Amino acid sequence: MGALAVALAKRGDQATGSDRAVFPPMGDIVRAGGVRVFEGFDRKHLKGHIDHVVIGSVCTRANPEVEETLKRQIPFSSFAEFMGKEFLIRKKNIIIAGTNGKSTTTALTIFALQQLGKNPDYFLGGASKNLPSLARLTRNKWCVLEGDEYLSGFCNRNPKFLYYHPRVVVLTSLQHDHPEVYPTLETYLSLFRDLIQLLPPDGVLIYAADDELCAKLAAGAKCQTISVGMHRKADRRVTGIR
Repeated sequence: MGALAVALAKRGDQATGSDRAVFPPMGDIVRAGGVRVFEGFDRKHLKGHIDHVVIGSVCTRANPEVEETLKRQIPFSSFAEFMGKEFLIRKKNIIIAGTNGKSTTTALTIFALQQLGKNPDYFLGGASKNLPSLARLTRNKWCVLEGDEYLSGFCNRNPKFLYYHPRVVVLTSLQHDHPEVYPTLETYLSLFRDLIQLLPPDGVLIYAADDELCAKLAAGAKCQTISVGMHRKADRRVTGIR
């Protein structure tokens, strides 16, 4: 949410945000990006004319700012829906998904493409030492971003990454997570199956060859697949590690 707010401010929108507590470094990064940040949630934060409200997944129906948004019938959406419509449509999006390693792999992918002269747009959930900001959202045709499988919002129980229009999916690892909303491993894996099914025929699925669950889901892909890892049958085998 903080990275999105900074990206909106950079393109000339007036962006504000609220949270229970804003900790460093994110609070400092967001404020430096020209975003006014409110501590805590209050109806008063929605004074005046507002074009759109983006509601984070942490907010419940009882949140006072959600209540005010609904009362005044202000247009609203979840973070993922807003990203998909506002920034990702008609781009070649590389979605880094999986249980662990998303932020690290996203940063590494951005760095690799920069070294190849591609200078992609990106959206990163954490600060990286080699990047000047959390997000770069321009008209570049390529975009690299983390694919979060958690619920989109209080009234939208779809996983966030289903709104990201993938052209390439990188699957880092899979193990049962978020049991409070996905009670079984099979329920959890079904989210990633849905993401893979969104890949177009000319898309690419890149997955961890050493992860049995990743390999299992890759078998159902309708596009090119590339396995990467130390497994002897990997398409791109990692060797010589000490």
